[in-house]
Amino acid sequence: MSRIDRNEVLTAMQNIVGDRFANSDDYLLDNYAYQYLADLGTGGDSKFTNRPICVVLPSKTDEIVKIVKYCNENGLQFKAQSTGWGAHNCAGREDTVIILDCRRMNKILDIDPKNMIAVVEPYVISGQLQTELFKLGLNCHVAGCGANGSQLVTVTSMCGQGWTGISTGFSNRNIVGAEWVMPEGNVCRIGSWSSFEGVEDPNKKIDASEWYLADGPGPSIRGVYRGYFGAFGGMGVFTKAAIKIYDWPGPKILEIQGRSPNYSLVKNKMPKNCDIFHVIWDDWEDFKEAGYLLAYSEICWGLCRIQGFDLALASAPNNTTMYTEKIFQDMAHRGGHELIVVIVADNEKEFEYRQKMLNHIVEKTNGEHNPILQIKPLKALAFLAIVRQCNTTRGVFRAGGGFHTSLGALGSWDWCVEGAKIGERLKQEAIDTGGLVDDGADNVWGNPYEGGTFSHLEELFMYDITDETSRKAAIHYLDSVIEASKTYPLGIGLGIGDMEGSVHQCDMFGSITNNYHTWMKAIKYEFDPNNASDPGNYTDGKKYEE
Repeated sequence: MSRIDRNEVLTAMQNIVGDRFANSDDYLLDNYAYQYLADLGTGGDSKFTNRPICVVLPSKTDEIVKIVKYCNENGLQFKAQSTGWGAHNCAGREDTVIILDCRRMNKILDIDPKNMIAVVEPYVISGQLQTELFKLGLNCHVAGCGANGSQLVTVTSMCGQGWTGISTGFSNRNIVGAEWVMPEGNVCRIGSWSSFEGVEDPNKKIDASEWYLADGPGPSIRGVYRGYFGAFGGMGVFTKAAIKIYDWPGPKILEIQGRSPNYSLVKNKMPKNCDIFHVIWDDWEDFKEAGYLLAYSEICWGLCRIQGFDLALASAPNNTTMYTEKIFQDMAHRGGHELIVVIVADNEKEFEYRQKMLNHIVEKTNGEHNPILQIKPLKALAFLAIVRQCNTTRGVFRAGGGFHTSLGALGSWDWCVEGAKIGERLKQEAIDTGGLVDDGADNVWGNPYEGGTFSHLEELFMYDITDETSRKAAIHYLDSVIEASKTYPLGIGLGIGDMEGSVHQCDMFGSITNNYHTWMKAIKYEFDPNNASDPGNYTDGKKYEE
């Protein structure tokens, strides 16, 4: 297609999915271009990213295959999204990309309680899956974006850590199989389920017990289709994913009162054998040691760093209360280095043991329990917020409307803490020069994972989305962190300075990180020679040359 005819493209898409489920009206395209983080990707000038040529809502894999093949044949690009939150879901170029909004693919296909596997479609959000799993005494990992995030996307296409990583790992580690529409339109069935009879029959009932292995036999291709960060839609479309699930000793149903966003447990009553603690250390070294000991002890269902400013924002019913009432100001400005500890036990004896071990570690490392979280309404709210991940956004967006993150590479716990110190210094400089919300500078969020095997701490920052100076300050801070990451051994972090930030980071860090960027480009080229899968937040392909 030498010249793109929007009406011609729309007609072709309607022939695949039906008239109702393909649209190119200007108002709709603007809605898909208006996004969180768009301001950071446009130099602080706009909340809009690139407009797609049209938006399509497929309902099944074969429709996606047809759309992908159409794009390859006609010089177009496609970009899949599920819940669609964040500028990385948007078109990388103006008027050349078809957005595949997978919200119609919203089914939990099967749950295998015995082998602890769930198989889901793209629009199954964490809150939806977790509700069904709780009834079975099971749980899933929920990424830090909250209960509204797609389970499939976090395991196949992005990097997602969450509050319960100590007991549920993190998203990239929990994939146990997937159905992948590759960039040229071929279907790849990843993992053990591909070897069972009838797997190519779209009417075959999904049996989660068949999805017990994500790799092999033979070489693993996990590094091809997702790697660590994920390809952000730059390597095709995932239509099914099998996810490792975990034990949940708590109640099958959490009784909730209130209305959004002010939920809480009924009568602020904690479930049996469950508790939550906010522990503070004044010294970084004590904080380090406590993190290791808590991780090794295996007593924590949830373990995560949160700074008092964020905790106050998430706990207060509104900004006025947060900034004027003493209880929340004390919470916000207490100082020190904090960890939230959530304990969930099968029985009373186990519950008592976990509490005693926590108190022993806190005492040994010179920490102290913050009594503010022993106030019943705050305790109940915090427990619910972490268990169901339902307070995340108000805790980070409320201060200025704008929020992003930086640093956050995976490594050892003490290495991450050292990086947090550098992040605090850089952010304090940005706060002092004006523009960023003053959150105390030390605002790293993260935790140890899988018994303390590895960890991450990302430096959060907030800004005023209505103020141009503040938006520019946020971009300047991100640039300073990327520069610092080249100077100090901070690893490749989570913050992206523009809509092609991951591409620029590949080129920037690749030469000092075993030239991984050349392999990414070579893989992209071999699997997507027509560059049909939108590379806007991934990388353009390039033929590998010896």
